[in-house]
Amino acid sequence: MLMPDQIFCHVDAGLVDLIKRLAQGRAVVDCGCGKGMLGAEGAKAGLKVISIDVNERENELVQVLRMDVCKFPFRADQFPVFLRPCHGHFVDDALTWMQPHVANALYVSKPQNLEDDVDTEGYQVTEVDGWTGQDGERAYLIKLKGKWEAQAMREFWLVKLDFWNLPTWMEKGKDGWLRHASGGGFPTDRMTGLEVLKKENLPDWDGLNWEGTVYDDPNSAEGWLTPEGRFYGCSYGSHDTAAYTLFQCSSHEAQRKGYARIHARSTFEDKPVYYMGGDLEGEAVKPTAAQVAWLRAKGFEIWPHHLESDQ
Repeated sequence: MLMPDQIFCHVDAGLVDLIKRLAQGRAVVDCGCGKGMLGAEGAKAGLKVISIDVNERENELVQVLRMDVCKFPFRADQFPVFLRPCHGHFVDDALTWMQPHVANALYVSKPQNLEDDVDTEGYQVTEVDGWTGQDGERAYLIKLKGKWEAQAMREFWLVKLDFWNLPTWMEKGKDGWLRHASGGGFPTDRMTGLEVLKKENLPDWDGLNWEGTVYDDPNSAEGWLTPEGRFYGCSYGSHDTAAYTLFQCSSHEAQRKGYARIHARSTFEDKPVYYMGGDLEGEAVKPTAAQVAWLRAKGFEIWPHHLESDQ
């Protein structure tokens, strides 16, 4: 069915940045994309967007996958987004369909539409700070794993210590300790020079902005490279903590998912080296074209078995 070019949600740079931050390297699935504004604007920021809509629009801006969202084969490495969707059962039906496969989704609309479109008592829904649309729209992160669990908000602090060159997010426990995502931490009443820059209340680590923190140090030669070619610099020996913090998984799992582990030098030679998942098991995960381009630009030698594909 051919629909008119009516725009319900204006996609600005602030919304694209927010979605990119929450997606954390995952491909974004624009559910009910309309003419494809998110896909068009997101591409300018290096965001991979899969645009889906059952209806055809005049003057579509991107290639649209013409299908029912409730038939799309969602995967764990995807981040579904609803931008000013149709009211009724559309969002709830789509969430029920995708729930076994994805961890969370983003709903963007006017606040008064939230309870009509989303089962707010069944899902954990958290309003995301940092963006308001031109018509007063707000963004809400919907946690899909663990539906019907009681919502428990956790407190996160963005802190800086005298001996850190950059701040980091830590969880503030009821016992007075600040802890990293990987578990290590310290009591707040025993730390001198502790500066609290910001506080957030969220159900989990999703939604925290890691830009400009110790796990996003552009001057570091150590860190992680996402499949999209985004580098997150960390200090030497912090790869495990960075993986748990940024990707909510172990280093091994991160490499299996396609994240490249970056080191300033290898064990045997004084030159930079990267590691992909499966290299030691004989089932190597090959770097993406974006990763190869970044590695070559930084002077890395690409392993021959990583080039046995179309890059």
